[in-house]
Amino acid sequence: MTTTEEKQHKGNVEAHANEAKATIANINDVEVAELESEAVTNITLMGMDDETAKAAAKNTIAALSTLTQNNKIGWSNN
Repeated sequence: MTTTEEKQHKGNVEAHANEAKATIANINDVEVAELESEAVTNITLMGMDDETAKAAAKNTIAALSTLTQNNKIGWSNN
């Protein structure tokens, strides 16, 4: 493989890696949004008072956001 072909191949690999990362980030964002909605619904159904429900939802959303960010950060082109 020539130097030019190697550079082109590396560029193609990086483009595919970036596309995969974007897809995974999008999937994670959709999953977090769905789980956030489900968490709020479940908390409401448990009959918690408003302040307790809000605190529980806030903690759940923060934990899910942290998981999503960790997944995004964990990817590398190397």
